[in-house]
Amino acid sequence: MDCREFEESIGAYHDGEIPDGLATPYRLHMESCGVCAGRLRELQGLDVVLRSWPLPAARRSRSVEDAVMDAVAARGASPVFSYWALAAAASIAAIAVGAWFLRPPEKTEVARVPQSENTTVVEGVEPSPPLRKLSAPDEADARTLYYRGMELVRNGRSDDALALFMELQHRYPGSGLAASSSYQEAVLLEEAINAEAMDAPSLRLRLSVWENIRLDVLGEQEIERAMFYRAQMSYLLYDKTQDASERERARHHARAYLERHPQTGAASAVRRWVDLLR
Repeated sequence: MDCREFEESIGAYHDGEIPDGLATPYRLHMESCGVCAGRLRELQGLDVVLRSWPLPAARRSRSVEDAVMDAVAARGASPVFSYWALAAAASIAAIAVGAWFLRPPEKTEVARVPQSENTTVVEGVEPSPPLRKLSAPDEADARTLYYRGMELVRNGRSDDALALFMELQHRYPGSGLAASSSYQEAVLLEEAINAEAMDAPSLRLRLSVWENIRLDVLGEQEIERAMFYRAQMSYLLYDKTQDASERERARHHARAYLERHPQTGAASAVRRWVDLLR
């Protein structure tokens, strides 16, 4: 077994879908390949994080998705968006906004979860509502969708990956994997569009997507990327509209980025935006 074969079926191996009689090549490959063994450890680490969250039942507001899609249809689809891009943007916004309805019942005490080395604490960011806990069969199904989506991303099949991420979010809204997949969707869409060529309504939609991405389920590199896109989209939106409230929002996102990531390669661009926003 080579790395390509391992990567294409790592999700099935991780989820125990490979019969014992066929699993030996996977074990032998990991003994000789630290990279592939590390990828399996990453998936197992994600399992630990997801299982550590005690979560209430979730309910999803489909009206948000409907409203976003109606708004996009009313102004006409921008040529930089594919069908999947439009649908995925609406799906991300619906999941993110719907997550705010995940409130524990009154007089219900929510247990605090001890921080582990796999849990990200995002300084200066409002805490997100609790994530939805899935049953064991649902969690296994959600993991399968997520891992296969990531395999498709690595293999360059972005449209197929978007379809899987959207399916995951529709099946298991409010879960940790749905939140993680919403970030992956946003990244795929960002790579497929030219933000500087977008009109104000499109920028506003993209910014709302990034503002509603849950940073607490991301690693440090993903947090940096999400905060950069917040700063970029808000600056471009102000540049298009010259609206005072958008300028304040752009300043907020740019300063938040620089406070947390002052030494990154993108920090100089963000500092330039701050200067232009004065």
